[in-house]
Amino acid sequence: MKSSLLLPFVTLASAICHHRTSLYRRSHGGIAARGEDGLVEVAKFGYDDLTGPLNWHGHNNQSSKCATGAWQSPINLNDTSATLVAGTSLTFDVPNLPHGAAFENLGSTLEVVAENGTLTRRGRKFHLRQFHFHTPSEHRVDSEYFPMEVHFVFEADEQQLKSEPPLPFPSLLYEFLVLVKTMSQETQLVQTCFYGFLFTVQIWRLVDHSTGPSNSVVGFLIEVDNSAPSPFLANVFAHLDEVEEPGSHAETEELDFGELQRLLGGSDVYQYDGSLTTPPCTEGIAWNVVAEPLRVDDVTYRAAKKVMKFNSRYTQNVPGQRNLLENSRVMLNAMSP
Repeated sequence: MKSSLLLPFVTLASAICHHRTSLYRRSHGGIAARGEDGLVEVAKFGYDDLTGPLNWHGHNNQSSKCATGAWQSPINLNDTSATLVAGTSLTFDVPNLPHGAAFENLGSTLEVVAENGTLTRRGRKFHLRQFHFHTPSEHRVDSEYFPMEVHFVFEADEQQLKSEPPLPFPSLLYEFLVLVKTMSQETQLVQTCFYGFLFTVQIWRLVDHSTGPSNSVVGFLIEVDNSAPSPFLANVFAHLDEVEEPGSHAETEELDFGELQRLLGGSDVYQYDGSLTTPPCTEGIAWNVVAEPLRVDDVTYRAAKKVMKFNSRYTQNVPGQRNLLENSRVMLNAMSP
């Protein structure tokens, strides 16, 4: 009985151990590394055959979470898998770029290098590193996918992370176990459940208020609509013909982020804790997916899709539940003679 009651705390301890993780940057120091030929460094993972998501856990020694993590992204967004909040609860503050920004074909995605903005989420500030695109959308809403999705990747301030005190998890766990041991047999079950509940609340308070996520992503779903296409997306993709080949790079047109700020402020936002959607599938990512989609005209969409092809990770399990690849492994082992 004791062991079964303690399982949630063991799971929670595992989650906390993987809480502070560094952001996997597609671009190193902003603009992606370039060779002597001037080409952008191309990603070594892909979406087809043996380079695809089913084998990402073997990409390098840091990518095991792709196959074992229980808090993976993307997911099917609905009332049970995510929390719906008002977009006004977020502050998406990204200054305009009148001269555009670097636009790069990394082989795995099209990325814009933009490090001039911040996101404030639940009182915590994150700094923009880049934004990139997926076709089709990685997240689904009530099982429906969208033609495209853009991810704005933010990272917490390093000084803010360094100033945070370490979680006193070991001492709290030890005190809880000692308390259980000293209980009488008659009251042990009831008191274990009661104190276990208090212990869980305390841990979640520590996680929520002491550390919080080190990385956050704002995702905008994109719908094809010729009636009111996004000027922002039109300027991002204005020079698609210059980035058709992996490793190539160009510049966007002027980028006005006011359109995104207005859309976010007038929409609901799906929030959940997940992971990066590419290797190493780092967990501890605070996701914010805007419910109201951006809109792109069909000509621009087809041109972008022709360059990116298919670059979406398959839908993951509900946050906190067993990784789908891990689940398949367990089932196959159970079927073996």
